[in-house]
Amino acid sequence: MSEGADRQGLAFGVGAYVLWGLLPLYFRLLGPIDAGEIVAQRVLWSALLVAGIVIAARRGGRCAPPLPTGARSPT
Repeated sequence: MSEGADRQGLAFGVGAYVLWGLLPLYFRLLGPIDAGEIVAQRVLWSALLVAGIVIAARRGGRCAPPLPTGARSPT
């Protein structure tokens, strides 16, 4: 990877954290909405956005599995 790509990735990461931290200020304006509903909405829309990005990048078949095939959960 080049240094430019590393900086771009860092900028995107910092931007995501800043937006994630500032969005609750917007939600405060929404009034008496339950906090659980707000979290559920954030999770849902984040998952849909990531799915859209994966599909748009046409890498849906090349995504790595979350665990290696031989891995077992601890008992």
